[in-house]
Amino acid sequence: MATTRSRSLRRAAAIACAANAAVWGVRPLTPKLVYTVQEPKAGDKVVVDSQTKLRWQQQVSATKVSHSAAAAACQDSAYGGHDDWRLPSRAELSSFIDFAAASPPLIDTVAFPATPKDWHWAATPIAGSANQFWDVHFGAGHINYYLGSGTNFARCVRAMGSYDFPELRFVVSAGGGIVTDVWLQREWQRDVAPTILHVGGAIPYCKGLTLEGKVGWRLPTVRELEGLVDVKLTGVTLSAAAFPNAPAKHVWTGTIQSVDNSMDWWVNFQIGTVGFTGNATANHVRCTREP
Repeated sequence: MATTRSRSLRRAAAIACAANAAVWGVRPLTPKLVYTVQEPKAGDKVVVDSQTKLRWQQQVSATKVSHSAAAAACQDSAYGGHDDWRLPSRAELSSFIDFAAASPPLIDTVAFPATPKDWHWAATPIAGSANQFWDVHFGAGHINYYLGSGTNFARCVRAMGSYDFPELRFVVSAGGGIVTDVWLQREWQRDVAPTILHVGGAIPYCKGLTLEGKVGWRLPTVRELEGLVDVKLTGVTLSAAAFPNAPAKHVWTGTIQSVDNSMDWWVNFQIGTVGFTGNATANHVRCTREP
């Protein structure tokens, strides 16, 4: 039975996370029509995201540069008359991947024209590594990592603090089979499906699932599942308290790869990478639902 203190903590967590949930957890696969382009200084166009409130430099670096050079260039930038630019976090950089784009680059090309179909740096390091950093490929939509001494493109951001994994985010049900995510405003199957499945088997599995009397389960979108990744963890990048014995393997999403509908997106919780593969492949499955 929950104590008054635990109920209060959960309520406070839900309130504190509500704003971020609307921004990150329920963000559409195609984040179009959320951008406006401003020009605070002649020639310096800034893209404003109405959901995240982030301000992005419309232009990317002219060439691929090392991670340290990219971070320094953002820090030293006076673009648009502002001096508080920085490299984006992994969550910020991945927030404008257009997973439904019909062709690469997977980004709103009106708001962000001439975006290279290549890797872009995030500021976030790989957990346990001082010289490897997350990056996003806007040609394919992959989220991976690379040595900081290597070279990628860079786009600077400002006006919002870096994403930090919220505390008191997960609440386990009394029956122990459901995890409520107060940040994503979703309920999750606490354990993965008992067997690995291809997408054609995963969809009816979730649809037919009943947990603690609750129905309406489905495969998560790539944004929802990727939102569970805690990049500060090693081994398994998922809360062990909320999701014990989670496999450090690929887990299916219900998002079809928009250029090739024989592919579906997955999230690998061994380190937190995101990619896609043929949907006839068997992977782990964790279902979700709206509370």
